[in-house]
Amino acid sequence: MRSINRKTVERLLKGSAAVFVFKLLGAVAFFVLSLMISHYVGTAVLGKFNLIAKLILLLSVFAMLGLDTYVVRKMPEIGQDRHKTVSFLISSIRVITVMSLILLVSVVMTRNLIDRSFFKGGGMSFFIILAGISVWLYSLYSFICQFFRGMGSVVAYGFFRYTAIHAFAVLMLLMVLVFTGTISESWVYYGYYLTILVGTLALSLYLLFFLKRYQFLHTMPDAVPSKPNLKGSQPMMWSSSLAFVMSYVDIFVIGYLIGEYEVGIYSAIQQFMLIFTYVSISIASYSAPLLADRFIRGDQAGLRSLYVNSIVAGAILLFPIFVVLAGFPKMVLGMTFGPAYVAHAHLMTILSIGFFINALTGPTVTMMNMTDNQSKLLLFSISNVAIGLVLTCVLTYFFSLTGAAIASSIVTALFRLALFFYITLKILKPRATQTASLRS
Repeated sequence: MRSINRKTVERLLKGSAAVFVFKLLGAVAFFVLSLMISHYVGTAVLGKFNLIAKLILLLSVFAMLGLDTYVVRKMPEIGQDRHKTVSFLISSIRVITVMSLILLVSVVMTRNLIDRSFFKGGGMSFFIILAGISVWLYSLYSFICQFFRGMGSVVAYGFFRYTAIHAFAVLMLLMVLVFTGTISESWVYYGYYLTILVGTLALSLYLLFFLKRYQFLHTMPDAVPSKPNLKGSQPMMWSSSLAFVMSYVDIFVIGYLIGEYEVGIYSAIQQFMLIFTYVSISIASYSAPLLADRFIRGDQAGLRSLYVNSIVAGAILLFPIFVVLAGFPKMVLGMTFGPAYVAHAHLMTILSIGFFINALTGPTVTMMNMTDNQSKLLLFSISNVAIGLVLTCVLTYFFSLTGAAIASSIVTALFRLALFFYITLKILKPRATQTASLRS
């Protein structure tokens, strides 16, 4: 294909490698953190900790109103204009702060309706307030990380987005262990809240340094709009929340229809699929501002070339991994989780096929967001959730874990293939003016 360019592929591989390394380091840090909590406090506390972390992540999606993705789309467009960039940052931070406050008040009022003793004090109430503040801080943290992604600062984005929080959480618990000799349940939660606070402060200081270094703060805008344009960001928020829901549908259905033991088996095998996810996210993270830049400039040929070469880069990285996971699942599971999991090795093959097809379609979600097709992406996401819920429930009910794996692969592949064909036939289709100019 004429769109495939060796230098572009090499550039994508090098750029995404930094994000992948930071994401891998973050995964290792989170694994160590989980081991520490499980060893010193217990599995039940680890479960509560993961639940709180997931809850903060989910609430932050609503607090940011999609601005974390929208800023990646806007920075290639306004990044050279200091006034517009600073105005967008300030107005976005205002919106995130207001939304976080609304979420906190909603949670507190709900808690008060359930338990009238809320205003009389209590540890649980204090935890809720801390969690609400953490949602605000984590939302700001995620938004600033995406700002650096939009500005093309891959190292800053990768380090702060994927590594810093979990690594600092490990250091925090190690310090508690050194000074107290043990780790209590309270310190697990307080340590995580403190980690988010310190991480947000550190990232904010780096943001100020970045803005001052590149002279964004030399001339402040006279007036800042009360809020940024949310027309493009709100569909991104709903798409992100639906994607979050879909990532846990099969686990919830297995737990409800079959049992906790099967959830453990399936979850362990599903961990290997993170390799596909990490590579795909790394390439999408690096290519997002580049795709937005070409779209803004109207460079249709460059947009097509970058998208095609992103697919090639992903295929180069993931094909050997696919061969190992899909072709030798018994060996992989036997060497890692032990003989008890080998009987379910076929699940790894089924899931690998779906995730590999997903990777071969390229950064489809990123492409939709960076080319102002957020509303279309939301429609695809809604359809995906509806089909996914029905198919997962039906196949899991009749075929147990095998059915859940088949449903997950089908839903994953269909969603990405649908986006791929839409991108190919609509977004990357040569415009009439371009065709005429080529003929002339």
